[in-house]
Amino acid sequence: MSDMNTTPESERTKYNRRIREKRSKGHSFQMITSYAAGCSVPIDQLHDLTPEEQTEAERLRVEMKERAEREAEQRREWGRERDENGNIVPAKIDYEAVKDIPALDDAHRTNLARTNLLLRLHDKGGLYHDVSRFQVGQIKRQATANHEADPSKHLLEHFLRAWQETRDTDWKGLYEQHCKQEQERIEALKPKSLEQLFDVLAEQRIASVVIEFTTEDSVLSGNVETAWTVEGEEIDLDELPGNDEDNCFSTAIREFIEEEWEAYANEAIVGDTDRPRYAHEGTYFQGASGTVTFNITERRIDLKATASVEVISEEEEEVEESWDVGKTDSEAA
Repeated sequence: MSDMNTTPESERTKYNRRIREKRSKGHSFQMITSYAAGCSVPIDQLHDLTPEEQTEAERLRVEMKERAEREAEQRREWGRERDENGNIVPAKIDYEAVKDIPALDDAHRTNLARTNLLLRLHDKGGLYHDVSRFQVGQIKRQATANHEADPSKHLLEHFLRAWQETRDTDWKGLYEQHCKQEQERIEALKPKSLEQLFDVLAEQRIASVVIEFTTEDSVLSGNVETAWTVEGEEIDLDELPGNDEDNCFSTAIREFIEEEWEAYANEAIVGDTDRPRYAHEGTYFQGASGTVTFNITERRIDLKATASVEVISEEEEEVEESWDVGKTDSEAA
């Protein structure tokens, strides 16, 4: 529930104060501008932003608006739009897409159109239920093989026939078996040590993996998404040359890296030999913001962060301390 006493001035004050706090905690340019872009006041009223940050926040705000419009269109296409009463509006079946496919009758044509909608949702990631996504993927794989063997019939016809022939299949049991086998492949591919990780990524011509992290109220957040090649190009981990259809290779690499980078980030948050973090009484939040870099070329891990402790006194006055934390490990060299 929103505060009934909220005013435009109090909102401006709140957001500008929050930006100052983020800056004092060492939050990056990207973190600050992303936060500013999501604020509910005009960018030019966020006076604690630098001109460069204001320009970037404006650009991000336009991106956010465009993304919201695309997501709204996607919800309509996927049948997840809600009307004014909160009821789901079903996705529109596109009969035009199947008009050239010979149909036995209107019911057959409707089944083809519904099949087309189902495949479209699957291909665009619109099936949220894991078993359904697996089921459609497996049937599509079979239908594609049948279509290559008999191209006289449309892919949708092959899919519809395969769907009908597998009505009694235990898809839940098959999916669970698939997940078990997939996890076994991931564990087999997962590096067993930092040395092995560096060897594997060097073979993939990866130069570094950088994780930017931060904490909000002592909760750590960050993720592993991109890496940099030796040619200096950014690449998604799912695009690694050694990846397979189910992304088992990239998942194995990502899981190993996540275990490692979170340990480094938590070390910045919890304490170091230079300054214990627990030497405070009362209520306090401790956190850190920075980067963990897996330098594959030089076979080392670098931690660069700004750690902080925010003490809340009984008088509700906040006292905050912050300091830089740095660490380099080369045990895998």
